[in-house]
Amino acid sequence: FLSIFRRSGAGLLYGKAIELHTYDGQCHGAWIRRLDGKLLMVLAGATIIATGGGAGLFLENLVDKRHLGEGFALAQAAGAECTNLEFIQFMMGFKSGDSREFFPLNQLLTPGVLQSEQGRDILVEGIPDTGARLEAIKARQTHFPFSCRDESGLIDLCISKIRKERGKVLWAERDSIKKPGEVLHFAHAFNGGIKINERAESTLPGLFAAGESAAGPHGADRIGGCMMTATQVFGARAGTHAALRAKKATKPHPPPLKSPESLPGTGILGPMEAIPPGLLNLYRDARECFSRELTPPRESNGLLHCISKIEEAQKYLEKANETDSSSLPDIRNALLAMKLVCKAALERGESLGSHGRFFLPLH
Repeated sequence: FLSIFRRSGAGLLYGKAIELHTYDGQCHGAWIRRLDGKLLMVLAGATIIATGGGAGLFLENLVDKRHLGEGFALAQAAGAECTNLEFIQFMMGFKSGDSREFFPLNQLLTPGVLQSEQGRDILVEGIPDTGARLEAIKARQTHFPFSCRDESGLIDLCISKIRKERGKVLWAERDSIKKPGEVLHFAHAFNGGIKINERAESTLPGLFAAGESAAGPHGADRIGGCMMTATQVFGARAGTHAALRAKKATKPHPPPLKSPESLPGTGILGPMEAIPPGLLNLYRDARECFSRELTPPRESNGLLHCISKIEEAQKYLEKANETDSSSLPDIRNALLAMKLVCKAALERGESLGSHGRFFLPLH
């Protein structure tokens, strides 16, 4: 990849996108905050967002912590449409100390492998019928992500029910199990994202999306291996058609309507500690609520409560714009991304694939 990149003659700029530059209903580039804190307007005939998904918004995740949905937020703020953001893959996993790993699904057949803190077998308690329990376990062993498409979802709902009502679910220690730990659902991948057409162009002309940032070939569930399609097929289309659009651009790029001073967070790069404590606390509260209410299953009251927490932090953020902390755009984008996901989950009232909207009736 590097050898191809170097031969292309393309330039590389390290920094973070603060805001997309739009004019007359089209995208013409972006404001970039460089690593030295300076703002730079990059004018472009075509712009591609390929910033990954938003699983890092969840406190428990199996992704890079920087995947905070900033691409969704940048696109939405500029006028592009996002779709299917309620469909998120949650992997059954466990944590022991600082480690986070996938749960070995073959262990589900071990009696008492999943226990409440009170020492009860949660699968026997939640699914007392032996035949139904074995069918659910058998289905759960065919795919890692949670889905309510088949009986496998009963396993995940048993875990969620115990965690919400009684505390931790433990991977009980057996001779064949060397790493006991807490069993959780970890956010892993977004199936939705920025809405694109067959050319990988968003609903905002001049703005393209690729990879997990785009709502590509996925629906309510993601078939294993489809990320190869999203990157290698739709990623190639995004690059090809963005290049063609930029090459055909004949009109000069319009000048930015904003000055660097008017953009949020234009000061020197600073740590999270530089953020006003009140805002930081509200942001953390919103993220904790998001992590709790957006894992399966999701209920209306919880989603509405989460939206109110996010909006409370957003209102505080509006008042904090005078601060020179450059972390503010990161929080702004994270809050907007969380709100978009919450609203999408609230609007889809039925359970579908990776979007579980209510508890199934467990014993």
